[in-house]
Amino acid sequence: MNEYFAFKHKQFCFLILFFTVVFSLSGETNTAETNIIEKFDTKFSLGINSSFNFVVFGNQDNIPTSNAPAFLGLSFGYKDYSASFSFAFPYTYDKTPGKRDTFDAGLTFYQDHWSEEIKVKFYDDWRFGDGPYDMQLITGYLQGLYIFNSENFSLRAVYPMNRIQRISSGSLIAGGNIRVSTMKSNDIAVYKERWWGVSFGPCAGYSYTFVMKNLVFLNFYLLGGASLGVDCTEPGVFFSPFIMPKIAVGKHSKTWSVNFIMEFDYLSFIGKNIFN
Repeated sequence: MNEYFAFKHKQFCFLILFFTVVFSLSGETNTAETNIIEKFDTKFSLGINSSFNFVVFGNQDNIPTSNAPAFLGLSFGYKDYSASFSFAFPYTYDKTPGKRDTFDAGLTFYQDHWSEEIKVKFYDDWRFGDGPYDMQLITGYLQGLYIFNSENFSLRAVYPMNRIQRISSGSLIAGGNIRVSTMKSNDIAVYKERWWGVSFGPCAGYSYTFVMKNLVFLNFYLLGGASLGVDCTEPGVFFSPFIMPKIAVGKHSKTWSVNFIMEFDYLSFIGKNIFN
């Protein structure tokens, strides 16, 4: 049985739209425009984020879908750190049995060649078919990535946008991550007690940014990994591959930046029957 957790665009196919708009406030620059990667003078940035999510968790016969698609939040940057927090906008959906607000949160630390990221997603509002579905899902990961061509390519220029990349360039990316998933549901007998699963392993990918006139950019990003999963509730192991493609388009200025991101995050549990 091949179970999965995914962001998707429609209920019966594995597509996702993760739409984020970020306005980053920053100061003037004192670096010559001939530099490939340009830093901002300011040490602090502030952004507004909005996103539209499709989230599913299940298998071919049981596919509950998140009932909280529209998110709104803030992002912050200080020196080499970037943090964001978004919550489900309460007036955009009908509340289901979930008792807590759905949210996404992340923290990233950037270095010259390395980036380390922690991300957590909490979903407590679901629907199955036309009715509400009682399930609480928390998923998150700790990830470290090495960027081989950091002299000419910057992920910071695309996502937190506290750098400017002035030429088209790309880089191989490699590292590892640990992912944690936990679920509790009164609608599924075997999960009235909380289930925990952990997967860990290497990951690798590639990203390329096309830089056009007036610092308009288009970025393609693909990361995948093959992980070993461990069932922490009923001892056992399973195979847990994942894939994370992204497309981002945006524009830089000396005082503001904006980007639009489409992201797909697919995590599969092969050899683990989540819904008995």
